[in-house]
Amino acid sequence: MVFGLYTKTEANHPGGHGGHHQHQHHHHSNHQVQNAPFVSSFSHALPGTNSYMSVTRYFNQPAPAVATHVAQVPHRTSALSLLNDPLNQSRGDQNQDNFHPFNPRFQISRIEASDDEWSEQLREVFEESGLLGTQLLKQVPKGMVNLNYDIHICVHMGTELTPEESAYPPTAVSYPEEGDSANKLHSLVLLDAELNKLHWMVVNIPGAKVHKGKTITAYAGPNPAENTGTHRYIVLVMEQPSLINVELVTDYKTETSCQTQDLESFDLTNFQENLNLSEPVAANYFIQRFSPFVENINGHCLLDVPIQPHPLYK
Repeated sequence: MVFGLYTKTEANHPGGHGGHHQHQHHHHSNHQVQNAPFVSSFSHALPGTNSYMSVTRYFNQPAPAVATHVAQVPHRTSALSLLNDPLNQSRGDQNQDNFHPFNPRFQISRIEASDDEWSEQLREVFEESGLLGTQLLKQVPKGMVNLNYDIHICVHMGTELTPEESAYPPTAVSYPEEGDSANKLHSLVLLDAELNKLHWMVVNIPGAKVHKGKTITAYAGPNPAENTGTHRYIVLVMEQPSLINVELVTDYKTETSCQTQDLESFDLTNFQENLNLSEPVAANYFIQRFSPFVENINGHCLLDVPIQPHPLYK
């Protein structure tokens, strides 16, 4: 594997926006030398710079014929078939190439669950978390909120993050917007479930375009106090019946993270009833414990300066 750092003016292809990757695969024909490597490369934009990183992988191959064939990854793979045939060896000649970068050694086949199976998986996760059945989550949401901090920190239903990792707003937030949901407005909140403490609120989100919503409560990084154990931080998305007048949410309005820290306990049920919001249609949560970095969050909360989104959160 070869790593290279290039400026955008030097590169042959643009860096991916917002952490998206671009893939280029170079195929070698039969007339090349027998042991010519198969080359796979991608580039990645570096945050806060005009540069990006290019990563190139070389895969050795025993015969030139191997590189002329790239397997088609099946769109749908049942969980049962994957368990019975984890390497997809029963799918015919298309997966007999053992050296291209798409074979099972390098890729996990996609598993698609039914709506009922997905709902049951979410139920199990939230029951185990102790959040299901509380005022924060009265019923199982239909979807999951995808939450990323920086370019390599992804929240997976109970991921433990450090205060330093979540000190600034997420770099990416998304959730399902299929069917009617794509045309609806949404509200998003981030809460400390132990304290009913509000850490972030965005309303009037069109579909799942969180960056186009109206921020009411400035993001304040989670800051669990010392000797208070594990805190659960839950992000919830609710559907709105109409555009929310910001004058109706002035009680939650903050311009800085310092002001957000000073807010009183948040009553989600009251918030939903006053604005006629739905029960959460998507959710996710992470856990966090005190670390000395909490003192930095509390002591440097940008009293007079609104906190700015991460450079990748555009």
